[in-house]
Amino acid sequence: MDNILSKDTEHGNYAYDYDGQYRLTNASDPSSDDESYTYDAVGNRLTSVSYSDWQYNSNNELLAYDGIAYMYDNSGNIIQKTEGAEIFNYIYDVDNRLIRVEDESSSVIAEYYYDPFGRRLWKDVGGQRIYFHYSDEGLIGEYDESGTEIKTYGYKPYSTWTTDPLFIKQGADYYFYYNDHLGTPVIMTDISGTIVWSAVYDSFGEANVQPSSTISNNLRFPGQYYDSETGLHYNWNRYYDPKIGRYLTTDPIGFEGGDANLYTYVGNNPVNWMDPRGLIDEYGYATIREPRPTGLYRIRVEFSDKFTARGNLLNTLLQYIYRKKPGVSGSTFERRIYIDIRTEDYDVFYRYSLSTLKWEEMGKFGPLGPAYWSYELECDYKNSELSFFPPQNFEIIVDEKDFEGAFESMKYSYGKDTVFWRRNE
Repeated sequence: MDNILSKDTEHGNYAYDYDGQYRLTNASDPSSDDESYTYDAVGNRLTSVSYSDWQYNSNNELLAYDGIAYMYDNSGNIIQKTEGAEIFNYIYDVDNRLIRVEDESSSVIAEYYYDPFGRRLWKDVGGQRIYFHYSDEGLIGEYDESGTEIKTYGYKPYSTWTTDPLFIKQGADYYFYYNDHLGTPVIMTDISGTIVWSAVYDSFGEANVQPSSTISNNLRFPGQYYDSETGLHYNWNRYYDPKIGRYLTTDPIGFEGGDANLYTYVGNNPVNWMDPRGLIDEYGYATIREPRPTGLYRIRVEFSDKFTARGNLLNTLLQYIYRKKPGVSGSTFERRIYIDIRTEDYDVFYRYSLSTLKWEEMGKFGPLGPAYWSYELECDYKNSELSFFPPQNFEIIVDEKDFEGAFESMKYSYGKDTVFWRRNE
């Protein structure tokens, strides 16, 4: 895996160092203090420049750092944070979703409500409720209790969940985003090109919004929404705290997310990876390639062991996966991936040999697909190629028995989206 070693930005030049497990160890930041980190064997942060005295238990739960203390429930959720004289209590529903934050006197700071898919539908802060509206691209609108539009968002076509925004509309005014390589907003301008919002981030996503900013923007790391009432980032399936580079709760899909530590963010490599859904790390390049609707496509499958497994789990970089479509059908045990065809070939790297790859015709769903076609690929550790005439979208079905259970610890990702395996009941 090629890690970014330096980048040039409007704020200056950045430089990065990593350890043997690809974890970020040093970041030279021209606009703020340099960063330096060390970790234990499973990715718990042991030292940093800004904070000290990091303490954990055997469950990888952060107990304290720099005089700030945490308490957990039996599900591994942070239920209390004590910072000096301030106490914050976190209350969760049966699905371990944060539904309320209270202060030391049990006064409500904020309340949150979700749909069955875990998307946050509204939040209530100080009696003011904001409703959120979503599409396949993620958050597209915010509205008040009367239904009046507060903000609407637009994203690049085929972009991953709440990643790589193009514009925000407030009232009659449009403002435009300029994002980094991950799709994180860095600058916003009005229609005349005047900068109206600007932020400098540390490597783990804590934003220092410039005082000259004249509008508010809550989009942060890919898939994350900043809550000013708590300082946390809502990340669809979990809440992320950029100050500590960790989630408040464990990964809902457990070790299928690919990390041995269920709290850490993208294996402590936030310069190169992202996690738009709070589930699985994705290799973080936000540039999109438009799909061709027709023509001969060739997928080159290369088997290599040059990608090391993080946390002793098998990580597979399946580089042509682009976006996930919901829903499965049939009654047999299958593993399904939904992807868009790209205009370029991509390599697929496996640590285990692949005996069969089946493409089954399943019918069509809507004018843009996905439509499915039937092919079968047999290969070993040598390079193999499969040529075919697919529609714009199609589905891969992999027979679990050919892999002897290896999928349970595999991770699949490419740039804009990640697909995780699920049992087809």
